[in-house]
Amino acid sequence: MDIKNLLFRDKNIDAKQKKRLRHRLLAFTVCLVISFSLWLLLSYSQKGNEYFSIGVRGKNPPKGFLLSDQSTKIVSFQTRASVQSIENIKRKGKKEHIIIDLNKIVPEHRRNEYTVTLAVESYLEDYLRQIGYNGKFENLSPDSVTFIIERGERKEVPVQVDVQYAIPDQYRRFSPPVIEPATIFVEGKKSAIDTITHVRTKRSELGNAQDTIDVMLALHSLSYARFSTDSIRFIVPLGEVTEKNISVPIVPDFSDSALEIKLIPDQVTISCLVPIKRFSDITPDMFEIIAEFDSSAMQNGNILQLKAQRFPETVEITRIIPETASYILVEK
Repeated sequence: MDIKNLLFRDKNIDAKQKKRLRHRLLAFTVCLVISFSLWLLLSYSQKGNEYFSIGVRGKNPPKGFLLSDQSTKIVSFQTRASVQSIENIKRKGKKEHIIIDLNKIVPEHRRNEYTVTLAVESYLEDYLRQIGYNGKFENLSPDSVTFIIERGERKEVPVQVDVQYAIPDQYRRFSPPVIEPATIFVEGKKSAIDTITHVRTKRSELGNAQDTIDVMLALHSLSYARFSTDSIRFIVPLGEVTEKNISVPIVPDFSDSALEIKLIPDQVTISCLVPIKRFSDITPDMFEIIAEFDSSAMQNGNILQLKAQRFPETVEITRIIPETASYILVEK
């Protein structure tokens, strides 16, 4: 046998071994797939029999009613299903509850309370289907649950602000604080709502105000009432001020068909604190100083008291110079 024939025979032997190895590998893979499929089939077909308990809660009571019983009802049942379905209950049932919408249920009036009684079976079936349970259940106990509801009350009450702040000397508050909204609606059991006259914000310490205060304040919640909002806006208009002197004519508060009044002097100087940002906007025509002429004026030696009748709300008048004026009555 020559060298050429030996090499050809070795090549045939290697090809046969590789082919045999591929057949064995294919057979092993097929067996593995079949074994895994059988295991899955057995797992899903194997029946289990266990007891479970699940919570039932109500929500959204009928219009005009409140759910006074917030407790979770517990129902128990026995399963007859595959092991995998039972595992779904174990995994999800402990974290979730059966939630029943009470909005369209007509309540029953018994003595001094209203109740809603519902059979649980259909709700349990829907719930189990949603979490992947495909079997049956039996021995449901209790087979119904009862929710206690009562008439609700809704009314509007004012908001009181509990806040502390300091205004530095160089700042002024020229208008009352603003509360938005100034009133809110409270809702709850009638017996509880009747006792509420107002609501308060949680106490807040704002320290020294450096500019207009504009903050959101949380309301102090009540366990027995719901609020239309849980916070309000609190505004205190502040501004840094400086002094300004303005000359304004005096307007006599006098009317007579035969006599005319002449004032001495006929103008005053108003010293006032004005916001720095509005210094140039404050003009004399924004002020009105009147000389009050009444029955007491005749007894004061022809002296009239001067009073600021009109001035901007962002201005604080510190002094009117002079504070009085003399008068002379002359015929027209």
